[in-house]
Amino acid sequence: MCNNRLVILFVFAFFVATPIKAQQPFSYSFQHISQPNGLLHNEVLSITQDGKGFIWIASRNGLQRYDGSRFIYYPEMLSNPAEGLTPGAEICTDKKENLLWITNDILLEKMELGKNLFTVYDNEKILNDPSFIFTAYRGVNNEKWLLSQHAFYHYDSINKKYITQRYNTLSVNIHKNSFITTDSTTNNTWIASGKKIFLFDKKSKKVFSENFNPFNHPLLQKSLYGDKGKNVRFVMTDSRQNIWVTTWADMLYKYDETTKRVSSYSLSAIKIKEQVNNSSGTSPLINCLLEDDNGTIWAGTEHAGLLRYNPAK
Repeated sequence: MCNNRLVILFVFAFFVATPIKAQQPFSYSFQHISQPNGLLHNEVLSITQDGKGFIWIASRNGLQRYDGSRFIYYPEMLSNPAEGLTPGAEICTDKKENLLWITNDILLEKMELGKNLFTVYDNEKILNDPSFIFTAYRGVNNEKWLLSQHAFYHYDSINKKYITQRYNTLSVNIHKNSFITTDSTTNNTWIASGKKIFLFDKKSKKVFSENFNPFNHPLLQKSLYGDKGKNVRFVMTDSRQNIWVTTWADMLYKYDETTKRVSSYSLSAIKIKEQVNNSSGTSPLINCLLEDDNGTIWAGTEHAGLLRYNPAK
């Protein structure tokens, strides 16, 4: 007890005697890790962290695990040419189940981290695997859809089978760009695919789109993305229930659930306003979106740097 009192008195005396200096500017230190340090390829496509703290990296030359000092390479992941990692590849960890999910649009792959066991899923295998839970929906003209956390299917009435539209590695409730995202308030799911945005309404089990929009939802309006080069790329929900949509052009859209309005943002206009040098002359576009734990929206772009969104302004 006496020792504890002495420690408390010492700490108190230290803070009383130490002058409080004005806050100094933050100093950041970046370490550059490239191929000479063990990275398989200098073009990193996706990165995630597992429950034990290991960093997983997907690059053009394959999958690696990094522990802060050394890399472990997993060549068995690339045993099938269709598994090759190209731009658009995503990896994500399921910390609860100790799984790593990998997708390259063509295939969905699962790695059991404790066993280093890889399982590759194609259209048929996902549909027949009981671990993938699908919900049936109906769209325009009563067309049939199936939706799960990792994929969604549309029924091909000509060939009499379900055809996958997109694979997804991410948990639907993570505030990060994806092809599939779910609003935590309504449990409705938004999907970006090609030139269209789809809304899977959980209550009615209906699929709404530009071809079936009886309530005129502004995000489903064809005129919003219909121009050439404005194909939708990703969709994301944030903690304020806003819906964000990125495109393959320089446009970004935000739907405000409170006001029921869509705001549009031009990366080209932002660059001009911020006086960002555009020496390449190439139109910028957004490669990734993320909402951090403090509710700040970050956008990683091509030819426009890193953007931080100010929701107050």
